[in-house]
Amino acid sequence: MSNTGELKRLGLSGAAGALAFALVAVAPAQESEIAWDDAPEAVRAAITEHLLAAVGGEIETEMEDGVMIYEAEVEIGEYETSIEVGADGTLLEREEQIADAALSEPMLEAISGAAPGAEILTVSRVTSGPDKVETIEVTVSVGGETREIDLTSQGELIADDDDDEGDVDDDDDDDGDDHHGVGDDD
Repeated sequence: MSNTGELKRLGLSGAAGALAFALVAVAPAQESEIAWDDAPEAVRAAITEHLLAAVGGEIETEMEDGVMIYEAEVEIGEYETSIEVGADGTLLEREEQIADAALSEPMLEAISGAAPGAEILTVSRVTSGPDKVETIEVTVSVGGETREIDLTSQGELIADDDDDEGDVDDDDDDDGDDHHGVGDDD
């Protein structure tokens, strides 16, 4: 079946059929490009299963800690979903953009506490590792600076990174980490 036929079979026609698909590497080392058909069958099967798309094209591959990693991205409408898979097809990470409305009250309170007055730019649900740990990544703008705030699915602050400055200790307590811990004076 052609890629177009596969997309139609999956109900991805019209605007959703304007599916933007890219495979990019995840680590800046030993990068190369291969054709879709040259990727391991397990990788193509994982992409098809987890992104509900069988789309050809070039694939960039990279070695990360001695392991070949493939990242596939699909964009439907205004939301993007990406996955990272190993050469054996093992799903390593799934990152799915979601609507701001999906943020719970505890999540909104954590964002407001970490970045008062912030404008939410993007929200992503990230599932990673063999235990499928779920986190929420929120990209915000505060005073013209872009920051990423990571939360647990219960709304607890994990990390607050200032993307423009590259400062990993961005929680105002000068302890060398970027985590708001119990007793932090924020």
